[in-house]
Amino acid sequence: MVEDEWWRPLLGDCPASDDGHTRRAHIASNNDGFVIEETDNEHYMFPSNSDQQSTEASFKLYGLISDLKDGVPCAQTIRNQFLYYLICEGGIENVRQEVDRAQYTRDGYEFCAPIQRVLRQGFESIERRYFNSIDEDFAAYYRQRDLALNGAGTSDSMHQFQEAKRKVSGGASAAFAFVMANRLFVVSCGTTRALLLSQDEFGSVQVSPLNEAHDIRNPAERQRLLSLALRPEQLSCVNSPTRCFGNFLMKGGYMDDPKLSSATAEPCTVEPIVSGGHQIRPEHKFLVLVSPSVFTSIEQMGIQPSNVGQYLTQKISNAYTKDSNDISQLVLNDICDEHCLHQIQSARHPVPVRESMAFLCVSLNAGFQPLRTPAPAAAQASTVERANSVKKPNAYLVPSYVDFSTFESHPSREAVLSKVDRIFQEINEKRKLRRIEEDDQGCC
Repeated sequence: MVEDEWWRPLLGDCPASDDGHTRRAHIASNNDGFVIEETDNEHYMFPSNSDQQSTEASFKLYGLISDLKDGVPCAQTIRNQFLYYLICEGGIENVRQEVDRAQYTRDGYEFCAPIQRVLRQGFESIERRYFNSIDEDFAAYYRQRDLALNGAGTSDSMHQFQEAKRKVSGGASAAFAFVMANRLFVVSCGTTRALLLSQDEFGSVQVSPLNEAHDIRNPAERQRLLSLALRPEQLSCVNSPTRCFGNFLMKGGYMDDPKLSSATAEPCTVEPIVSGGHQIRPEHKFLVLVSPSVFTSIEQMGIQPSNVGQYLTQKISNAYTKDSNDISQLVLNDICDEHCLHQIQSARHPVPVRESMAFLCVSLNAGFQPLRTPAPAAAQASTVERANSVKKPNAYLVPSYVDFSTFESHPSREAVLSKVDRIFQEINEKRKLRRIEEDDQGCC
């Protein structure tokens, strides 16, 4: 975190949030499997910011900015300029006005489109400032490129060209969450994820993505790129993500790439996507912002992308039972341990590097019930054995084929059993005895 946090006196702390981070690590090839941590950690979070104005005008802001390859200067600039835009240039006031003007429709409040238009202008302005701040790098890049094209380049000039190219190609991925008028909005540009964890009265937890990763795996992004006259086989040449700050070579410099020069417009854009407008309800428990490297590390452990949300839900629940004030760091520590163990034990060549990770968790409502940890195999076996047992074994009976282990470990088990007991009690209370008539004797 850079020292220039000028906005701190202007913003108050939000005690309902916590953040965590881990450094980039090399997995050693020795027999002990040591993890050697490096010193870099380039994620910028502002998880504890809410303004001190009146209740009607107040808002809360949470954000996570992650540098992409060689994108540390970009991430630093975006962090400062975005807050400057919101606080000093009226950006947050513009957003508030759009929320106030939103009209109710059959599908709900139409917040996202006008807010997206406002923030798009802000994002474009912020990126221009970043590019202006590295104008000397642009000059060096084009100067050395022209020397190389004219055959006048030397080994030294080629080194300078590669260094300048590295600097102008840096970028940053970001996701910001606003809480305004008790509604939650997520603004994202890149592959930083936002998740909402909800829990019903029976303890069942649902994890809902609040945004999408902007990369070529996203069908909407693929379609956008194809609409630029790129062929399907060319999409693999588009560096991830397809929306981000910086990454000039995928924007103004894409014409220099023969694999992408046929595109009718810049393949990468800084235009953000706004989602949400959700009314925060009692069942909404946690807002989570996750750096792209967290998803990458989890998928490297063999977990399918569709199951990452459930995986994180279990980790959050486990961390909550240990320390509800330090959930983020506990979750990351657990992921690091499992990732290292998986790579060491992997039969294939392990992933040699785990990138630095960042995690931001915001408690939206109290009353979260931790999930039950699945019972050990032996305990599950005994449970199934009891459930499937019959009082009098009979060779003519069909063997039981119902597995009760999932039910026994389900968080709603006690609530379901209690409800069943109430139903039987109600039946017993309503049951009436009647005299057996003679006509009944003939019934079979």
